[in-house]
Amino acid sequence: MRVTMSQVREAVRELMSEVYSEKQRRWACAQAGKSRKKFKGKPSLTKKEAGEMCGDTKISKKKK
Repeated sequence: MRVTMSQVREAVRELMSEVYSEKQRRWACAQAGKSRKKFKGKPSLTKKEAGEMCGDTKISKKKK
């Protein structure tokens, strides 16, 4: 099976977007939803990205 560059890029993008620490999740949650208005500075994530990162992660699954 041959893997194309676009498949490799997509795999890397998926891995990079995963939140690996509670600190990262809290940072993303601060930019999501109603708290976005209170975020100090300019949010660096889109609303969709923030909501996705704030949601369920491998970290929260480990705690259950």
